[in-house]
Amino acid sequence: MANREFRLISNIIDKGNMIPCRKRSITPELFEGEEAKQAYEWLWKEFHDPRQPGTVPSYDRFTGRFPEFTWCPNRDSVDALISDLLDIQMENRLLKISAEVQAAVDDGIEPSLILQMYQSELKEIQSMDRESTGEALSASAAALKQDYKTMQEAEGVTGIPYPWAPMNRATGGMQDGQFLVIYGRPKNGKTWNALFQAAHAYLCGFRVYVFSKEMAPKQLKRRLATILLALSYEKVRQATLSPEEEADYFDGLEDMAKMEEEAAKDLGGHKPSIFIDSAKGFGKSSATVDTISARAGEWKADLVIVDGFYLMRDQRTNVRGRDWKQISNISSDLKEMAQHLKVPVIGTTQANRSANKSDGDDLAELGF
Repeated sequence: MANREFRLISNIIDKGNMIPCRKRSITPELFEGEEAKQAYEWLWKEFHDPRQPGTVPSYDRFTGRFPEFTWCPNRDSVDALISDLLDIQMENRLLKISAEVQAAVDDGIEPSLILQMYQSELKEIQSMDRESTGEALSASAAALKQDYKTMQEAEGVTGIPYPWAPMNRATGGMQDGQFLVIYGRPKNGKTWNALFQAAHAYLCGFRVYVFSKEMAPKQLKRRLATILLALSYEKVRQATLSPEEEADYFDGLEDMAKMEEEAAKDLGGHKPSIFIDSAKGFGKSSATVDTISARAGEWKADLVIVDGFYLMRDQRTNVRGRDWKQISNISSDLKEMAQHLKVPVIGTTQANRSANKSDGDDLAELGF
């Protein structure tokens, strides 16, 4: 059992990927070996450290902290090793219950009473799969405890951090399964706001998938590059950077290209990356929530941004979102996508265009 635990921890570090552990609520209590338990607890704290959120320690840092640790990485994915760990845990607990049930039967205890005795524990074992649709509250005790400790040590941030401290304090960051909407009138910076959050998540070590119905990929790439390199977008767009700024811009673009190449080759790992997509990227087939979900899942995105979802086609009615019915359907589908992928999804939409003819908010704008 200890070897499985050592392999899981070794592969987390070797592949730089702790996201599956966060998504599947893997807590230190699941580890039987004390050394593995302590090592995993330290990795979890490092991953949620507010000074470098989303960072998986290097081999040198880890072995410096745990010099006697049995280092044994292999080709298996972190997800596969987590499943192995959970399977063994379930098997051990089921064998224990089986022996206790047999003893209870031998003692003449009524079968209905035996079932009542073990009903709660069996539900807890079933929930360890993390794929079941329901879960007893008692089964969440370890995960809730871990969540509390994480919030305590990570200054309240348990999800993907926002670029703004007040938002992180209020929400704990962007949580898996959340659908977040950036809403406003035209030309009020909705796309820029979403891209700023995408860039921040990327710098924190996460993988981001950006789909836009509003802008061409070239525009999105230029904006993201200027955000990441802290340069003036207007100067880049007009090609009026100073010689020093121009050198920083070109060097930064080369560095980002190398990082993206490494991320593309690192199929088993989870290196940070930003994938930019648009309606043209889907060819003749329309980009629906389902097709976006498939692309984001393929890219192993930790955060999905759908820019201008009010322009998308409602896959239920095959009609573009023009009134509240289509917008409602698309919004519901995006929420379902967030829960299915177990990642936060940010969508941008704008006020009813007719609202531009009036000052302030009105019922028509609110209804839309």
